[in-house]
Amino acid sequence: MSPNRNGGNAPKVAQWGTKVIHWGFGNGCPFREGGEKLVSNPRQDLVLDALDEVSRVVDRNLARLKLVRRRIARIREQRLTGMNYSQIVQQSERPLVIELITTNLSELQRSGHTLRRAVSLALYEEGLTMEQIAELFGVSRQRVSELLCPERGGGGGGGGLAPRP
Repeated sequence: MSPNRNGGNAPKVAQWGTKVIHWGFGNGCPFREGGEKLVSNPRQDLVLDALDEVSRVVDRNLARLKLVRRRIARIREQRLTGMNYSQIVQQSERPLVIELITTNLSELQRSGHTLRRAVSLALYEEGLTMEQIAELFGVSRQRVSELLCPERGGGGGGGGLAPRP
């Protein structure tokens, strides 16, 4: 047994699995049934993997945003020539501006959630408490708990971090 964050004894920390991080027995939580903390494979880095994905998303978003700017300029030209919006939309190429923006937001939300979860897990694994992580992220301890154990909290499916009330 080793001291835990609350000064008591915690089960021995053990390596488990060979992939990036195996958190629990398929339930997405960094603890085994008896409270034993699982640690990541030291040869992998979930935060760097998540940052790489955020970078790829940013590149795709930038390409879409350039297209959005061109489409906005075209819509402005069409509107100034007297076209109504139904005509403009019917003549517009797909995806529409609103679809491009929605795709950008969805991809950022998804990759951002993956990054938040990876950083939360890394910080927790390095010894920060849920309260300390919550303070850093500006959210509640319960939200951090959901990031660490999404199956327990019922909310880890990709939503953003809600600001602390």
